Amino acid sequence: MAKYYPLFAVLLAQLNKINSMKKNLFLAVAGILAAQIATAQTQKGTQTLGGNMYFTTRSYDNSYPVYNNPPAFQKNTNTTFTFGPAYSYFVADKLELSGTLQFSTSTDNTTYAYSYPYTNTKQTMKSFGGIVSLLKYCMFDKVGLRMGPYVGYSRGVVKATNTSTTTATITSTPTSTNNSDNYNAGVRMDIVYYPSKTLGLAANLVNLGYGKGKTRNPDDAQQYSNSEAFNANFISGLQLSVFYVIGNK
Repeated sequence: MAKYYPLFAVLLAQLNKINSMKKNLFLAVAGILAAQIATAQTQKGTQTLGGNMYFTTRSYDNSYPVYNNPPAFQKNTNTTFTFGPAYSYFVADKLELSGTLQFSTSTDNTTYAYSYPYTNTKQTMKSFGGIVSLLKYCMFDKVGLRMGPYVGYSRGVVKATNTSTTTATITSTPTSTNNSDNYNAGVRMDIVYYPSKTLGLAANLVNLGYGKGKTRNPDDAQQYSNSEAFNANFISGLQLSVFYVIGNK
């Protein structure tokens, strides 16, 4: 029997090679199938229909020393919630043109005090607008990134109420109402995940943008204010997208 041992060893080695080749072939086929699924979801002609949601809240406190008096302080809280439907069309493989409608509500409270009086300003804004984006996809199986430029516009109504509090008296001024127009443009990057062939999820990672706005009193053209800002944010607030993939082959 000893003379057959080398033959058995050779046969066993060949079987291991065959099993290894089968395993590698299986992995290669699985990789190709996964790549085809990802490509089908981002190929030319594919459409998506879904919605976006954005939520952020922030607050800060400042204290200012005052000689021979209690310190002055300022406290601010701001909450913003935005939502709306979204539609997109892949104009080329992995290149998506998307449009989003946005409904937004924002509340900003500021309290300032220097001994007495206390002054509280509450400002609420409700706006409606839209954003158009052109995004390039880089997929790695079911997970990937999308990035590209965007432009947007929104129009809103801003209401502000100032309340002044003295030791024994509370005096509230009438609410003022102004209109606002806001323009913005920039570049953003999102992480994308496809849990299934027809369902996609996305979350914003990076946003580099420029915004310009004008607020004016509709009853007095002389009362207006302009604003301008650059921003660079990494995971600012909770900004999520959910969409359904349609029309893919």
